[in-house]
Amino acid sequence: MNTTKTIKRQHKQLNKLDKLNKLNKLNKLNNQKGFLAVIGIVIGAVLIAFAAMVLFLTLLVSDGTKKKSLDQDVGAKVTNNDTNNDPTNNDTNNIPTDNTTNQPYKPDEEQDLSTGYLVCVSLPGVSANRTPALDVRVARRYLAVKQELDALGIPTVRFTWAFRTNCQQINIVPSGRNPKAKPGTSPHEAGRALDVVGLDPSSGAFRKNDYFTIVKVFQNHGWQWLAKKDPPHMHIDAGEVGEVSNLVWIQKAQADYKRGGPKGGCRGPECGS
Repeated sequence: MNTTKTIKRQHKQLNKLDKLNKLNKLNKLNNQKGFLAVIGIVIGAVLIAFAAMVLFLTLLVSDGTKKKSLDQDVGAKVTNNDTNNDPTNNDTNNIPTDNTTNQPYKPDEEQDLSTGYLVCVSLPGVSANRTPALDVRVARRYLAVKQELDALGIPTVRFTWAFRTNCQQINIVPSGRNPKAKPGTSPHEAGRALDVVGLDPSSGAFRKNDYFTIVKVFQNHGWQWLAKKDPPHMHIDAGEVGEVSNLVWIQKAQADYKRGGPKGGCRGPECGS
């Protein structure tokens, strides 16, 4: 009898242990499921945030591309409105008339600047009979001078001579303090010199208020001033443009004139004065 009760008691205890084990397993399983759910939520949130960031960056890049394209279109429209693109030729550089624009001829980029040839230059005061022209390399330096003088607000600078033919050099008569070079040796015959009005203190046209500025600007761009020896005279040395000598340069310029230069409508008579 006691044995039977003992067995029953043991069965009850085993049943309780079995139930406790099952309950513990169920709790563990529930805990694992809860943990996995939390991990799933976190991973989902991370993925959503990453997707949102990708979408934002995509929209940002797309907007930037559209803006850049728009800016380019606007820039193109502005450029197309630039008068520099007009097909008409409004350049007055080759007109030998007396004016205040004073802009020398700008050589074409395809032209060879390593050798000298004459180009028309707008030089106030130089008449058509005197062929208002310079060597192309000298004309570029004069343009730089003119632009700086304009920027400084200097009134129009006038001239009496630029290029001279050999005939003109022979016939020219020296005046006052202005000496005459031997024909065949003058820088004017090479198209590398200018006679500037207003630099001679003994002249009634002396520009006492701004002559020093004018001289300084010319010198800034490689021009040589003869000062008291020949106050109006400015020239570019042969070495400045790679010429062997003044005599060789003169031969080139005179030959160019003989061939019909300068091209541009300013060519005066060979012995004009």
